[in-house]
Amino acid sequence: MMTFNTMRNVDTLFESAYLALLANTLVFVLGQQTETEWKKEILDLIYTTFKLTYGSAPFWKKYTKAILETPNLALVTEHPNLETKCEDLSKPLLAVFVLSRDGEITPEQTETALNSVVREFFGRAYEANTPLQDFFSVKNPEVFAKIDMSPLFSDLRAKYSKNAVTEFKNLGVYRSTLLEEILKANINLDEGIEVELERKKFDLKGAKYSLTYFEHVYKYFTGKDIDPVKYTVYLSHASSYSNSYERANANVEEDVAKILRRVKVQKFNEVIKETRTKEFEALWSDLERDYRKEFSELHIECIPITKEQLAAHCDSRGVNIDDFSWNSETFLVRNACLCPACPHYLVPDNSLSQHLQAHDYLTTALHKTARLLKQESPEKIWEDVIHGTCYDLSLPILRKVTPEIIALKDRYISLIVRLRKFYNEHESVVAAPLPKKDKKKKKGKK
Repeated sequence: MMTFNTMRNVDTLFESAYLALLANTLVFVLGQQTETEWKKEILDLIYTTFKLTYGSAPFWKKYTKAILETPNLALVTEHPNLETKCEDLSKPLLAVFVLSRDGEITPEQTETALNSVVREFFGRAYEANTPLQDFFSVKNPEVFAKIDMSPLFSDLRAKYSKNAVTEFKNLGVYRSTLLEEILKANINLDEGIEVELERKKFDLKGAKYSLTYFEHVYKYFTGKDIDPVKYTVYLSHASSYSNSYERANANVEEDVAKILRRVKVQKFNEVIKETRTKEFEALWSDLERDYRKEFSELHIECIPITKEQLAAHCDSRGVNIDDFSWNSETFLVRNACLCPACPHYLVPDNSLSQHLQAHDYLTTALHKTARLLKQESPEKIWEDVIHGTCYDLSLPILRKVTPEIIALKDRYISLIVRLRKFYNEHESVVAAPLPKKDKKKKKGKK
């Protein structure tokens, strides 16, 4: 009958159906804070009915044994390594109630079991990885304004301004590495920062279980109040583990000072996020400028390479030549930098385009123009490079020629001389015709 009342299914027999009803009735009755004769009578009926129905059941004996000996594990929802399971927190409360009536649980065991129940309540009530800071407020936020972050950024400037082009193959890696270190930086917090737990943020009013409810039940069984300090410990534990089995087996961090230190750091990061972002952008602006300048200087000369030269390089470095995508037409490598001055010269890189984003002096189709016009004078080739004569119009927009590039004309002319010589010596194919400008087709009769 109770299975049907619970499951609404005549074909199902759920052994614990009546137990669930008794346990939830117990939860409701214990929640009545006024001690009345009615409450006493209902509790007596729950106890008597339970003893008649489940008192000698093997599964219940296993569960009460777990409550007495390993209360943390007795609260695990379900796990293949355990013989018991705890579908709802009403079950351990019923176990403590029955054991207390039977005189089979000591006051110390009662407190231990109930503390485990309250801790598991926090674990089930809040999602894992809920920021611990969400449950706290800063009593004196004005202290944050006094924290000096300049030493951190001075140290980072000194650290990241050295050998940046060598250390980081592209600007994206450079920026993300710097930002990650800033966000993880352990800034010396002022000891004057004070945080406090805001009960209204975690006491689930109106729910089946609330902290207020468990405080009342705890006092009903032990005659004591729960130590409020424990709430910080329980919230910290709950925010660290995703399921009841993990929570039950993990050591509980009892050092409240250590937990509050973590909260202060989280609050600090939250409060000064805007300030930190502004400081970072100012620092990054300087570092990026210096990186681009050094990078561009090192990447003016990009020298093509023959298949034989590439093979010799691979042999000397113990590198597999198949790691490179060599272009037999241009004698360039699609996935490695060919600038001899670059620290990452001929290092396979599938993000070569990102690598070259820092090149402010990059000229469009320089090698293509030098190859197709290798019979022309260096000056003529340079003019065609400037005007994009050999640029494929089907590709993205032509890169603008800046005054800085024009100022480097002599260096590029010198490079063009080398490129003309290289392509005349190594290219056996006849130069392809220059790309023609698109012309509108005239309509005519077929």
